[in-house]
Amino acid sequence: MKTTLQEGQPCRRCEAPVVKETHKSPPKHKPGGYYFLYWFRCPKCKAFFMVESAKRYFDTDPFPNVEAPLFCALDTTAEVPALSNKAEEILAVPNKLVDAKTVSIYTDGACVGNPGPGGWAAVLIYGGHRREIVGADAATTNNRMEIMAAISALESLKEPCNVKLHSDSRYVIDGITKWIHGWKRRNWTRNRWKAKGENKTCLVINADLWQRLDAARARHDVEWIWVKGHAGTSENERCDVLAEAAARRVSS
Repeated sequence: MKTTLQEGQPCRRCEAPVVKETHKSPPKHKPGGYYFLYWFRCPKCKAFFMVESAKRYFDTDPFPNVEAPLFCALDTTAEVPALSNKAEEILAVPNKLVDAKTVSIYTDGACVGNPGPGGWAAVLIYGGHRREIVGADAATTNNRMEIMAAISALESLKEPCNVKLHSDSRYVIDGITKWIHGWKRRNWTRNRWKAKGENKTCLVINADLWQRLDAARARHDVEWIWVKGHAGTSENERCDVLAEAAARRVSS
């Protein structure tokens, strides 16, 4: 089956029409020039798919082991190939856990010196119940404490929940919602600048904690929400006080 990808196809996950996004990018070895990167994205469920991988999905049978296909064929009268095992596993996960509790979580991390002694804190709210948890590390960084706050909050939940997790760390929010997909595809390595004769790839910074956070969120349905720090959000301000106090205690 030959299929030309077009804007407006129904997303296989939620049936919403997909949109085409284009990014203008300069090539590495041709100053002054540029080329276009483009892909399709579902504005409703946030699923996205690179064009070339989608073409492989629609044009071949059996499918190669690529990212899970998320789009239906544009021609609704044509036979749509069966999903790969990986796609079936992804599409079997509901957007919301049925009959699960909804928990609001606020997290923050702090560090004295960065690197130096650090602390983290989280506030968990469910209905009329409220719980505060804190922790500290004698030698760490601010980013590690931000991740640890989210990890500890999710790991403290005794059952699968619908979670709204708030953090003022762009590092945490962007890392877990955007960057982690590429890290996992590259086996937790990233490219970096290299001198002649050096190895170009290196391990993702804080890979141990990112892997732990990825595992902690797996059994929950988590909505990751960025909040501006020191902007009057009461629970975020409370986490900041608790994390700072924990860092000060371990540094004394």
